[in-house]
Amino acid sequence: MGLNLLFFLATLLVVIGNAMRGASIAAPATVLALFLLALLCRTLKLRKDLILLNQLKSYRRELRQGGTVAVDSMLLRYDSTLTSYTVSVGFLVFNIEIPSGYRLFQEQDYGESFLYSLLTLATGWWSLNGPWHTIHTVLENSRGGRRGSVAMLIDGPRFRETNPATTASKT
Repeated sequence: MGLNLLFFLATLLVVIGNAMRGASIAAPATVLALFLLALLCRTLKLRKDLILLNQLKSYRRELRQGGTVAVDSMLLRYDSTLTSYTVSVGFLVFNIEIPSGYRLFQEQDYGESFLYSLLTLATGWWSLNGPWHTIHTVLENSRGGRRGSVAMLIDGPRFRETNPATTASKT
């Protein structure tokens, strides 16, 4: 978060400085607007993922007992595999990763993987470490994205402290 704020303030100062000198503010203002748009997209996607995780948490007992629950138009079981693809957007000195929402993993889901990889190829290399992030993200998307089971999501570190069975076994 600190690097994002630093980049935002530096770009804002360039825009203000150019405006005060009478120079064109189109280029730095465009970079600033695209940066804010990427941050907004990332925040909205992460918020949607958090809502999904909270819904899964509320169905934890049913899922662990082998039940099937409907969440975001998906029928999920404890062992269901979910996947998420990523777009990497480069901004001068750092990259912002924008994840897709979780969806059921399908072996031959090349269309969405290709779309996210194409967007990464267009936007990911615009930073100092962008080529590395671009190659890494394209390879990850082509291999099926970031995969995890429902079990991993509800029993992962984010929810571990609220799980009485886990805390009892640690003592």
